[in-house]
Amino acid sequence: MASDDVKTAPKRNLMFELSTPATIALFVVVGVSGIMLLLKVGAGIVKEAHEWLGLAFVLAAILHVLRHWQAMTRHFRTRLFWAGSLIVAIVTIAFMEPSAGTGHGNPMFAVVGAVTTAPIEQAAPVLGSAPEELIAKLEGAGIKVESPRQSLQEIANRSNRHLPEIISLVMPKAKPQ
Repeated sequence: MASDDVKTAPKRNLMFELSTPATIALFVVVGVSGIMLLLKVGAGIVKEAHEWLGLAFVLAAILHVLRHWQAMTRHFRTRLFWAGSLIVAIVTIAFMEPSAGTGHGNPMFAVVGAVTTAPIEQAAPVLGSAPEELIAKLEGAGIKVESPRQSLQEIANRSNRHLPEIISLVMPKAKPQ
């Protein structure tokens, strides 16, 4: 028997072979965790898993599309594909537009920005403290405060410290429940 007569198995691409099962499994996990987040169940670790596994889902979906490119191109030629894509785009924009139109993004960042750029004398009551107490906390940590009219951001910049460090120094301590 000549070596030419032996049939060799086609070369396997494990990444492509795993793309469909991985896409299905990750779709289920991301879908379930998304519903859990919507219902406010297990927000901490579920949110983290949802975000990271969502990225893995995108990668698996891209591999899936590449593996099945010929079949996908048939879908791209149909009106149903474009109608569905248009509906998804409209719904996505409807959900995203309210925050995009304000230019503020996440409102929590706006609150933190307002507190950290306000003078200490205005920020202190928001943090449940008197301006003198905040200044004492900062100076106790070796950070110079020139005036209660300085903002936390200004103090961080002048002391060559990071703003989160300054914030953690002035935040009220959590009370045991």
